[in-house]
Amino acid sequence: MKKTVLFAAAALTAFALTACGSKETAAETTAAAETTAAAETTAAAETTAAAEEETTEAAEEETTEAAEEETTAAEEETEAAEEETTEAVEEETEA
Repeated sequence: MKKTVLFAAAALTAFALTACGSKETAAETTAAAETTAAAETTAAAETTAAAEEETTEAAEEETTEAAEEETTAAEEETEAAEEETTEAVEEETEA
């Protein structure tokens, strides 16, 4: 019963709105739609730009971290090689 009453109320409201018409002209309606579309497009572009910037920053951070890790690994390898060289020289000197 509630659904029927609500449906009837919605139908009467729709009929009343249709019968009375809108005071807005077609040009005003079109302008409002264009303004809304432009605002949505701008918002989407800003969101996309922000996401691209975040992605770029994240990629730069990852690249920097990877370079730092490679540098650290290279430094460790150099230190190990220096130690081996020092030990080899010491062994030859002792012999």
